Amino acid sequence: MAHPGGRQGLGTRCAALVILASALLASGAEAAVCARESERPALNARVLQTQLMVAALSCGEKARYNGFVKKFGGELAARGRTLISMFDRAYGRGGKTEMNRFVTSLANDASSRSLASDQFCEETAVLFDTLERIEPSLLSELAENQPFAETHGVDSCRRQASAVGRK
Repeated sequence: MAHPGGRQGLGTRCAALVILASALLASGAEAAVCARESERPALNARVLQTQLMVAALSCGEKARYNGFVKKFGGELAARGRTLISMFDRAYGRGGKTEMNRFVTSLANDASSRSLASDQFCEETAVLFDTLERIEPSLLSELAENQPFAETHGVDSCRRQASAVGRK
């Protein structure tokens, strides 16, 4: 039954506006951060680390994940500092909050990939095998060559600058 004065339609329109505003705010926040070429390895390494963390929890790979963190700890710490610097550059005092949102989003994406693939645990086991054989200095190269590497969605600063120049 319709409400007098079209109130039901108004409520639906308000809900749609809230959703649209949220989407615009979210897309604006994502556009604020961009990666310099020197920061891309840190992004890809974080995606890899998150994928492995989800595997630790979803596939019973906690021991192998702990071994990964121990072996690659220095590389992961350096990449982490780069990410902190990138988010601080983009968001100022809000950098830590935005980075936490970003990391949570990565975890949600990796969890979705794990649920969508019957081979997630097997593929991640192969990745753990590879990580056990390589030197820590090769972490960035390995991370960059994963099919999920660019799922972080952070655009290149150079690409953003050229897009702005075309407008």
